[in-house]
Amino acid sequence: MNQIERLQEQIVERLKLNLPSIAYVGGFPSKPEEFDLANFQMAALVHYGGARYASDNALNHASQSRSMRFVIALNLTTLEGEHGAYAVLERCRSALQNFPLAGASPLMMEREDLADQSPGQWRWQMEVSCQARSISDHQGPRRPVPPILRHPPLKQED
Repeated sequence: MNQIERLQEQIVERLKLNLPSIAYVGGFPSKPEEFDLANFQMAALVHYGGARYASDNALNHASQSRSMRFVIALNLTTLEGEHGAYAVLERCRSALQNFPLAGASPLMMEREDLADQSPGQWRWQMEVSCQARSISDHQGPRRPVPPILRHPPLKQED
């Protein structure tokens, strides 16, 4: 399992513990066209949304910081009430905000938006991010280290 899959799985497991038992919670399906959301009163599907990289060292990029973004697509049939969108959004936020991940920083909330609404369907999108290390397989050539030259102290003239 790679880094993306490990982190996504931790988010999925956290949501399974904190959402109502009527919710289907899982990774976003490989073939979304074959996944029928109409079969579920509530669904939370998690997928990797991308990353931004930054270097800590201008001379060597073998290790970089990686700001990783995950998206939770929420599909609900009602807006209010115990199993409504507002309650589920709050449950997701409180479950994920500052949740510590193995192999990355704790999760940070980024945004939540209403993505789509049709009769009997509310689709929300929530984004979270974390910081992780990106380590290259190629560490690059050894760079020469310049010697430290020691000069005798300068004499001051009177």
